[in-house]
Amino acid sequence: MNKEDAYADRTIAAYRWRAKEAIANWSRHKPSRFLREFTAAVIASAESAKQSRVLDYGCGVGTELAWMRRNRLQAEGMDGTLEFVREARRRCTGVLIRFARFEKMEIPAGAYDGIWCNAALIHVPPTVFPRQLEKLRAGLKPGGLLGLTLAWGKKKGFARGDWIPGRYFASYTTPELKPLFKGWSIHKMNVVSKDGRDGRWIQVSASSILAGVFLFALAVSGRAESLDLDAELCEAVGQGDYSAAKVLLGEGARVDAICREEMALMRSADSGYVKMVNLLLSHGATFNFNQPHAKETWIGLVGMEKLPIVDALLKTGADINYVDLQDDNGKTLLMAAAAHGDARMVRALLDRGAALEVKNKHGETALAIASEMRRAEVVQLLLEEGAQIDEVDSGRWLHAQ
Repeated sequence: MNKEDAYADRTIAAYRWRAKEAIANWSRHKPSRFLREFTAAVIASAESAKQSRVLDYGCGVGTELAWMRRNRLQAEGMDGTLEFVREARRRCTGVLIRFARFEKMEIPAGAYDGIWCNAALIHVPPTVFPRQLEKLRAGLKPGGLLGLTLAWGKKKGFARGDWIPGRYFASYTTPELKPLFKGWSIHKMNVVSKDGRDGRWIQVSASSILAGVFLFALAVSGRAESLDLDAELCEAVGQGDYSAAKVLLGEGARVDAICREEMALMRSADSGYVKMVNLLLSHGATFNFNQPHAKETWIGLVGMEKLPIVDALLKTGADINYVDLQDDNGKTLLMAAAAHGDARMVRALLDRGAALEVKNKHGETALAIASEMRRAEVVQLLLEEGAQIDEVDSGRWLHAQ
């Protein structure tokens, strides 16, 4: 047994001995301000909470893991004390919670949007801590967020008068920690007290940063120059991985990259990724109806959840009344919304300048299409807005009412 394993063995033995007391004590903990900040930041960096994969590294009895799950993060956990893992699995039914020690736990490269590690790495000696920190960094996606809490102070050693005697503790000061965060972007490194637990603690919020394209590609495989930036951007766009797309664009990926026969902008718009669309536009992406699949993308933007994408494209010069008169299925966005019977979307488009009188190749207006599709609420709305009944074929449903 090496010296590092001995630290872990004694700490885990202490926790197992006092597991019932620990479970009872930690089950009463409320989510800290720091946990709330971390959760909000991870969600903000992704398209949605459901796409935000988080690892609770040293999850203990699972109280914080359960809280993150309730707040819709795709959180999973790990811990090296069997009793704690059992309690966490009981508390978080169906959630992946690994039984593993820190020194044995393997973290897939670039797998997580966030890693939460609250008062867990206080139990590893300073000689081990840098390796653990590097492992966490490699496990984060580019731009992924680490939320780390460590004990503040200068004491290092095994506790004696503690409520769980026999645990190893390593405390740090901020001057000790800062040199260990090379390769990180530190958002905060604050000494706090009374935020979820007694005593004084150092809270560190930091993001992984890159010396090239992907952290794991550079640090693990060293293949940065061989990566196809455009292909990687397409992959990020397809998965709604905002953080990765942002990094790739900064590294030189082309904003007009073609992804499976459609441009990255169209692909993100098709998927309803509002933040991704805005990111691509901010990096110079353009939208016009002659681009591959642009027409299909445009008329597919029906639904109030996609209205922000419509607004973003309108700001770039998209014509709200565009219709392809050469296409048998050509229609304006207003016609598409009318065909779906989406009265709220129709109202929103009218407010943005959609014209009632525009006709498709077959001479049909939005009113004619809504009438044909028996969209009563939309028909009523269009009539109230001034649509002309004589534009509708006399044999259609409107005249049958």
